[in-house]
Amino acid sequence: MNFEYKNPDVKACLKSLAFGYCVTLTGAIGSTLCMRSLLSSVLATAQGTQVLVLNTMIAQISSIIGHFLNTALMRKGEIDNGIKVYADPKLKYEVGICRNAGKKAVLQTIASRLAMSFTVISAPALMMIGLDSFGIRPMTMVGKKIFELGVIATTLTFAYPLSAAIFRPISKISAEDCETDLNEHVEEVYFEKGV
Repeated sequence: MNFEYKNPDVKACLKSLAFGYCVTLTGAIGSTLCMRSLLSSVLATAQGTQVLVLNTMIAQISSIIGHFLNTALMRKGEIDNGIKVYADPKLKYEVGICRNAGKKAVLQTIASRLAMSFTVISAPALMMIGLDSFGIRPMTMVGKKIFELGVIATTLTFAYPLSAAIFRPISKISAEDCETDLNEHVEEVYFEKGV
C-alpha cells in the first residue's frame, strides 16, 4: 500500500521497501509476542468480554506499531530528501523541494493509518460488545460467525473509508517553513502527501 500510494515524486528502491517490510513485521509480531507474554496470567483467567477486550488491545497496539514503522521506513526518502512543492493547489507550478513538506506528508499519513487501524481492529470489537450489552447475540456457532462477519463487513463498509479520508491528498505549509530558497516568492506551498 505504501509503495502504491506514496508520493509520486519520490523514487523508492526495492531494497528500502524490503527493509521496511522486514522491520515492520518484526516490530508488529515482536510486540504481539511480548504483550502476550506479559499478560499471560491475565489472559489465562480472562473470560467472555475480557478476552475480546484484551485480544483487541494487543492487536491494536501491534497494528499501531506496524503502521508507524511501515510508513516511516518505507517513505524515509521523503523525509531525508524532501518532496516537490508547488505554488498552486492543483500542483501545476513547481517551485522547489522541501524536506519539511516531506515530513508533514509522512506524519499525516501515519495519523491516517492509525485511524484506519482503529476502525478496522477496534471498531468491530466495540460494536460486538455494544450489541451484546443489548442482549443481541447469536446462540449457535453458525449464527455467531454470520454475526461476526456482518460486524466486520459493516466496519469495512463505513469506518475504513472514513479513516482513509481524514486528510486530503493535497496539503500545504508556509513557504517560510521550507529549508531552501524557492524558485518563486509565494506565501504558501502545496504538495501531494500520498495516502
